Amino acid sequence: MKISDQAALLFISKAVSAALLFAVGPILVRYMDQAEYGTFLQINLITSFLVAIVPWGIPQAISFFVPRIGTAKRFSFVTRTLTTLFVLGCFGAALVWVGRDLLGQWMSNPQLITLAPYIGGVIIVTILVDTTETVFYAYNRAIVVGIVLPLKAIARLTGVVLPVLFGWGLAGLFEGIIAVGLVESVLLYGYHLLKLREASLASDAAIAPLSEQVRYALPVGLTMLMTITGSNMDKYVVSSLFSPAQYAVYARGAFDLPLVGILPGMLFDLLLPKFSEYLHKGQTREVLRLMRESIRRTALVFFPVCLLSVVLGDALITLLFTDAYAASAPIFKVFLLGMLFQVANFQIVFRATGNNARYLKVIVLRIVLGLGLTIGLLNMFGAIGAAFAVVITQATVSFISCVLAGRELSESWLKLVPWSDLGKTLALSVCVAIVILPITWLAVPNWIILLLGGAAFGLLYVLCAFYLKRVSDADREILTRWAALVMRPS
Repeated sequence: MKISDQAALLFISKAVSAALLFAVGPILVRYMDQAEYGTFLQINLITSFLVAIVPWGIPQAISFFVPRIGTAKRFSFVTRTLTTLFVLGCFGAALVWVGRDLLGQWMSNPQLITLAPYIGGVIIVTILVDTTETVFYAYNRAIVVGIVLPLKAIARLTGVVLPVLFGWGLAGLFEGIIAVGLVESVLLYGYHLLKLREASLASDAAIAPLSEQVRYALPVGLTMLMTITGSNMDKYVVSSLFSPAQYAVYARGAFDLPLVGILPGMLFDLLLPKFSEYLHKGQTREVLRLMRESIRRTALVFFPVCLLSVVLGDALITLLFTDAYAASAPIFKVFLLGMLFQVANFQIVFRATGNNARYLKVIVLRIVLGLGLTIGLLNMFGAIGAAFAVVITQATVSFISCVLAGRELSESWLKLVPWSDLGKTLALSVCVAIVILPITWLAVPNWIILLLGGAAFGLLYVLCAFYLKRVSDADREILTRWAALVMRPS
């Protein structure tokens, strides 16, 4: 299956799963007060941080090593990796237990102390489940991922919502998450054991030593530590200075759109093995071609959805999270502007070359700049100042990353990005957003505003995109092939 077809399958799959998981928030805000919901969001912030750093880059090493090692060695390599990650997950859980008092003090929330065991359980199962998904990407089994993701989302939604509906509180909610994660881990590893085993364990004895994997993973892990710290710096600061209820209001505005936020990560997972292969063969031009095309096509979706969401932000936030979170809307609109700079993920270049040290410098800058701007603008303008700090930091980091990625490939940074295409797509998105702006002035329910605004924007954008040839012949061929795949009888 071509990369474009894999991308189509995974986009649909991730869109469905993201929509299902996103439904957690609108449901919980209707059954929890802001303080309780803020505690839930604080725990998510803690677990996402530890899930990213505790494995210390070992899961990402799978995508680097699997394309480079013999088929007969892959099964043992992956099995050893999963075992190592289970041990690291247990270490992360123990770390939370030991530092539970510090967590409670840092976020001014004593409830985190009593919930520490549940935080540890979530860390273990999440690491295992997420890593198994990475395994499927490395084996070029995007179809499996496309089938599994919606099923996982349904299971997780059920595990979260049912305890809340039955009134079991936060403890019951996290018990549901852990139970679902354990079932997912067993099933996914079972699939790996039964379907992906390509040779006996005996024949796979001569695999690369763990030390080699660790050497690759160490700088990746350090980079991920810095990345997750930098990307969530605003939330760490707001959570430590505000009450759980105030943090809930901020966090409901400072979030990535589920359908837009999946694109960079999806393309990263799909393209990393290809980038690694091309660079291993010295085919730099193919890397540049894939980079430019992925950015251009991502922007065709990214830019219009972000601009549409800015225009409809007030109606969207209050419809999703009730009028109690109306103060989240301005934060949401500002935060969306920062998402425009996520259209390109230059980290993939450094991961593919194995040179993460160069990118690490950018991340250090992101942390320092993000921390300084967040504290400064938060004190000056309140919560919305933290959102502006995110936008400024993302813009700076994106530009510097582009320049350094060009040096890594021994090419001009101007060649990495289709600047003209991005400018035209952004201009078109802004113009269409301005045209549909009067719809937001109508004295009608929010759902009608969203329906009319979304339909008008979508129709006008698509017509203009085709008329102005923003959609290339290659894009049309891909769309036609995707339509044929969808309409083809099973």
